Amino acid sequence: DATGETDATMNVIQEFCSSAKIENLFRIISSLSKISQLDNTLGEEISRAGSQAILKRLVDQIKEYITIYETSTNETSEELMDKLMDYLDLTCELYSPMQSRGMPFTNEEIERRLPLVYKLGPNQGE
Repeated sequence: DATGETDATMNVIQEFCSSAKIENLFRIISSLSKISQLDNTLGEEISRAGSQAILKRLVDQIKEYITIYETSTNETSEELMDKLMDYLDLTCELYSPMQSRGMPFTNEEIERRLPLVYKLGPNQGE
């Protein structure tokens, strides 16, 4: 039954948009996006650490949900579509296909990129 499948799919979308885990995920994405905008070096490290592949999957999933929502014959909440669009916008702020081409930095590369290195240890003069 097509109506039953559509209702089930809309329930999945509703659960996605109301999940506390998803809310937390998008808080993290928002934080990473702000960090990337404020510090280009950290932004590059974030993007090369594997986040781009995850973000691409998330963008694809949200786009699929939006398509399903738009083609659904059921009358549903505009709030649901707004939330999907907000999630898509936020994800796209951080997602950049061009940045995903680099390999992740090694620990040595990350250490070389740091502006200062402090060697901490016990004071030998005491």
